[in-house]
Amino acid sequence: MPTDMSERRSVPREEDMTVNRIHFLRACWSDIILVESGGSFALIDTGYAIDSDRILDYLDRLHAGRLKWILITHFHRDHYGGLEGLLHRIPVGKVYIKKFSGLNITDGSGRAADAAFNKAETENCENLCALAAETSSLVVIDGSVTRVRLGEFDFRLFGTNDAIRDMYSDPASPYHHQIRFGENVNSVALYAEIRGTKVYLGGDATDEELADRRYTRANTRCARAVGGPVDLYKVPHHGCGNIFGDEALSILRPRVSVVTNWRPTFDRRFTANRDRLLSARPDARVMCTDRCGYVFTLGPEGMLTCEEIDRVPDITLEEIPAEGERAIQFIREGIRIGGARFVIDREMSECLIRDFVIFPPFRGRGAGHFSFETFEKYCRAAGAEGFSVSCEKPEVIRFWKAFGFTEDGADGDLTRLRLSWSLGL
Repeated sequence: MPTDMSERRSVPREEDMTVNRIHFLRACWSDIILVESGGSFALIDTGYAIDSDRILDYLDRLHAGRLKWILITHFHRDHYGGLEGLLHRIPVGKVYIKKFSGLNITDGSGRAADAAFNKAETENCENLCALAAETSSLVVIDGSVTRVRLGEFDFRLFGTNDAIRDMYSDPASPYHHQIRFGENVNSVALYAEIRGTKVYLGGDATDEELADRRYTRANTRCARAVGGPVDLYKVPHHGCGNIFGDEALSILRPRVSVVTNWRPTFDRRFTANRDRLLSARPDARVMCTDRCGYVFTLGPEGMLTCEEIDRVPDITLEEIPAEGERAIQFIREGIRIGGARFVIDREMSECLIRDFVIFPPFRGRGAGHFSFETFEKYCRAAGAEGFSVSCEKPEVIRFWKAFGFTEDGADGDLTRLRLSWSLGL
């Protein structure tokens, strides 16, 4: 149901209003933001490659037969991934793209990037640019591109220079000929004010302190340019890391913050960022895009209404007989999608996870995360106050760490991880 998120002041007649909306499609560790104004549509970032079908399905539901433009804030696959699929299947007027610097120290997922990665990703960027030039009109974002427009949205762009290459190439920079940064340092951020409603979409702009004063504390520099509190804030970099200093947050004081991440991950791993957003002002709200997306309709004088879209089906548990341990299966819409074996140690009040699996046809799009959320509540009701699990595969270790599990030693080749609840979570 739509929710009114502000006091209603002067409301023009409906026939005098252009409908202005921002749609945050359901996404975790990726951005998919659709802008709508007066029946025209544009897209800011495209999620992963797998997301293009879902974006097209959503556009079909809106009867959006074309996009006026697509803007890629920076060249990480969780932002540009769906671009190729969209360009092949829907008319797009322009593609604004922040090109890859070719000088990355990481690959966008936290792993080290080597020369081979930078070469391959540079070629990938050039191929996407060639496709955009062939199917639409390509605009490479550089220091000369300062605005993009859609109906009543007149977005100012920040972070349009190639900061990474500037610092690498400039003999006066402390980072001259040093590969020190990931592509987030090059992320574009966008700001628009429509009839008194202020929107700041932060891309992946961080607020790291850099020795090169031209590019230090990017989000603070954006906040200074924006000035004053904002009504709707797309939190940079999925809510993780050093994304806003005290000055940036004191300026922005966002009323509604949207975090494109899993709620358990944001609550447990990035608790300080969450708490600072909630304390920015008395009416602050923080919304994550893991279980559903959101559509914000922008009214006059800061008036926002919000409704949920694309909510994922709930997962339920069913206990099954097992010897010497307990076992459950995960059920979604009447279908068994996985299961877990575990023991609850009564003395330690801890759940020892023996096995946790999502069957291959159902993996992806959060099935494992949502199953564990349900499993966690189930075990807590049964007396568990923490979890432990042993695993060896790096991708499995990353899965558990997303919930706040920390390494607690090793047993041969297995890494032991443990999770304890924090009060209030």
